[in-house]
Amino acid sequence: MLTGFLNLNTMKQTDGICGEKMKRVLSLQDISCFGKCSLTLAMPVISAMGVECVPVPTALLSTHTGGLGETAFLDLTDHVMPIIEHFKRLKLHFDVVSIGYLGSKKQIDLAAEIIDLFRRDGAIAMLDPVMGDGGSLYKRFDMEYVREMRSLASVADYVLPNLTEAALLADMEYAGESVSEEYLERLFETIDESFPSGFIVTGVCDRSSSIGAVFHEKNPGRNVRCAAKRHGAGFHGTGDIFAAVMAGALAKGFGLDEAINLSVDFTAAVIERTLDAKTDERHGVRFEECLDLLTKSAK
Repeated sequence: MLTGFLNLNTMKQTDGICGEKMKRVLSLQDISCFGKCSLTLAMPVISAMGVECVPVPTALLSTHTGGLGETAFLDLTDHVMPIIEHFKRLKLHFDVVSIGYLGSKKQIDLAAEIIDLFRRDGAIAMLDPVMGDGGSLYKRFDMEYVREMRSLASVADYVLPNLTEAALLADMEYAGESVSEEYLERLFETIDESFPSGFIVTGVCDRSSSIGAVFHEKNPGRNVRCAAKRHGAGFHGTGDIFAAVMAGALAKGFGLDEAINLSVDFTAAVIERTLDAKTDERHGVRFEECLDLLTKSAK
């Protein structure tokens, strides 16, 4: 028998039935079994913040699709709404509904329906509109998919595109990662005219060798930049890390500036740890070794 480590009688109840309720995030995206992205990353990151992460998988893949060969793939679209309907029968409450990779127009429609269902109970809707990078759409998607994603972005509270995805949503040219303030002003002006949502654009570089995120405040109309040191390497899953930390922080009631800064700082720490370990970029980031930093910061 274990003695002297934990006094379970003095711990707060957090099961949602009695005592203090644990904050809860619904995460709708795929499971890539190997490669450290999507749900296999979101679940431990959000959990490390002291927030329950409830997964709703849209597809099952053997690996992510970035350079690891042909993947085994199972479409789970038909299982999404039966899962959600069961949650509703259980009267589950979610503080944040976090939407990630969606593989089809039908899944975009389901995501909009899920946002509507849980927003009635006060959930914050957060969308990472995974569509492309480096100025190009991912190979599974076309401009019809972009148009559908614009509709979904218009019903989210917060949208977290990278610069490629932001340009696609705004129907603007892609200007690279290092963009001028003039380009950002024009981008956000277009976004303001088209979307009621708050946009947090990730992967924005500047001339001082930093990279981070830019949030546009409509009132009083200013761009808030959160940045960390830029590294030359690119790793799969860094956008998923940013989104997962944002979801956990919003669920815990962090202010938006605080949530963005925490997301940028943790993503940067994970990248540095991965670079130090000389990890194969295709294998994802070594976030597991940094979770203690996140747990301490998220208290």
